[in-house]
Amino acid sequence: PACTLWNIIRGQFPGVKVILMERESSAAWVKSYSSMLSYYRDHVMRWYYHLLPWLSNIHNKMERMIVHDIILSTASVSSHYDTSICRALWEDQYTRHNAAVKAMVPSSHLLVYRVGEGWDRLCEFLDKDVPDTEFPHENKGGVAGNIVDQYVEFDLFRRGDKEVRNSICKILLTSVILVGGWWFYKEN
Repeated sequence: PACTLWNIIRGQFPGVKVILMERESSAAWVKSYSSMLSYYRDHVMRWYYHLLPWLSNIHNKMERMIVHDIILSTASVSSHYDTSICRALWEDQYTRHNAAVKAMVPSSHLLVYRVGEGWDRLCEFLDKDVPDTEFPHENKGGVAGNIVDQYVEFDLFRRGDKEVRNSICKILLTSVILVGGWWFYKEN
C-alpha cells in the first residue's frame, strides 16, 4: 500500500526521492488493478476470509489497512471482495493521485516513470549504475506469481494464520469443555 501511504512515508523521510509509476492511461491502470484483485478473489482469497479479522488481531489490522488502501486507490470500499466496480471513479482516482504526487513532490525529487521504460532513467535518478540484466516484469495483473502471490507469503500473513489456528483451537477446546461439562452435569 505504499502507493496510498506515499505522503506519510515521505514525511518520515524528508528529502527522499519519489518514483511515480504511471501507466499509459488511467484505463490501463484500472485494467491491471482490477485484474490483480480478480486474481486475488479467484485464486488466493479463502472462503472464510470474512472470519479472519475476528480470529486474528494481525488479520484485523491487515483488513483495515487493505480497506484504507482500496478507498484511497479506487474511492470505493469493497473492491477486494466485490466484482462490481465503477471504472470512471477508479480512473478519476488514479488521475487525482498522480496529479497530487506531481504537485506535492519537488521535481528534483520526483521521477515520473512509465512502465516499460527500462533501467536508464531509473538508475540515473537513483544515481546507480545500470545493471547488465533485463528489466524485470514481475507484477503482471491476473497472472500467477504476481504481487498477490508474493504478498500472502509475507511473514506477517503467516503469523496471522498462526493466530487464526490458535483461535480456532481455543474455540474448539472451550466448546469441548462446555459440552463435556453440560453432559457431565446432565448425567449426574
